Amino acid sequence: MLTIVTGPPCGGKTTHIANHAHPGDIIIDLDRIALAITTDDTNHHDYPEHVRHTAIQARAAAIRAALPLADRYNVWIIDSRPTRSSWAAYRQARAHHVTCDPGQHEVTRRATTGRPAWVLQLIADWYQ
Repeated sequence: MLTIVTGPPCGGKTTHIANHAHPGDIIIDLDRIALAITTDDTNHHDYPEHVRHTAIQARAAAIRAALPLADRYNVWIIDSRPTRSSWAAYRQARAHHVTCDPGQHEVTRRATTGRPAWVLQLIADWYQ
């Protein structure tokens, strides 16, 4: 089963998957990929642009590889704001959709504890 988890930054997408995924499930999360390809002392959500760019490319490859497996295995994809072409691919794979959105006030509160300041702009952009 393919599950697409959407929502604003700090909306609880990673927590939702942590609470529902099982061992052996495929989880595609840009932040986890970025941390996997850089040094251990890199802060969560605060990695350099060149790491982010590389992680985006790796995420796209992981999605391409995982979509055909979704009829046999659980595949979770965090995609805060899917594009039209992403939605088309997800629909073709018969995806389920979950939105994690506790509201702008709550995600803004969460973003002020341990997240880089630029996350506040991403939150504002998501709600517009």
